[in-house]
Amino acid sequence: LESLDHLITLHRRKCEETKKLKKYMLQKMFPQNGSKVPEIRFKGFTDDWEQRKLGESLSFLKDGTHGTHADADGGPLLLSAKNIKDGTIKWDETDRRISQEEFEKIHANFSLKTGDILLTIVGSIGEIAILKESEGLTFQRSVAFLRPKEDILSEFLCTEIQTPIFQKELESRKSTSAQPGIYLGDLAEIPVKYTISLDEQNKIGEYFLKLDHLITLHQNKCEELKKIKKYMLQNMFV
Repeated sequence: LESLDHLITLHRRKCEETKKLKKYMLQKMFPQNGSKVPEIRFKGFTDDWEQRKLGESLSFLKDGTHGTHADADGGPLLLSAKNIKDGTIKWDETDRRISQEEFEKIHANFSLKTGDILLTIVGSIGEIAILKESEGLTFQRSVAFLRPKEDILSEFLCTEIQTPIFQKELESRKSTSAQPGIYLGDLAEIPVKYTISLDEQNKIGEYFLKLDHLITLHQNKCEELKKIKKYMLQNMFV
């Protein structure tokens, strides 16, 4: 049991260290305070970064359904902001489902695509995930759909949205109603800085994906060890 406690502490510490590293690199690998280049950069890249409004960087910007939809068994998922956490879409069998007919009404004029960025804009604002599978799910109005233009990679933009600068912009623009939210028009006005090199964008995106993977790995290991400890406490004593 002491060994289990040691391992739990080890993975928890590794998780926190990786989170701190990610926070530090989000500040250093994107230009700060009017600068045109980041403080830390991959070798071989020297060009100035450019800036434009988020809306100008997207080919598609929309929020989820505003309508009311009847629940149905076995139909497509109707998820919300609470389902986007830690860079992933999390759902289980307790989440809402709607009929295929209702789903097709929602998507009569648009469809979600693999690579679209999902951003929570009502309640818990600023959580993000990249859509890996677009079949059989849609979202309520608490989630915005962002589709970058061809000169910006989803992984790169997704990373920039997590930077303290972008998150501060979200915070400053949210409404102060009973349930805080941000309007799409205000979201589109947020400035973003980007390198014109897709290769550099790709390297940055991959770097932060690796950090996220390490964070998730240590979180999962910690939870597994806690379950083992609980089981052993129940079964090693009379």
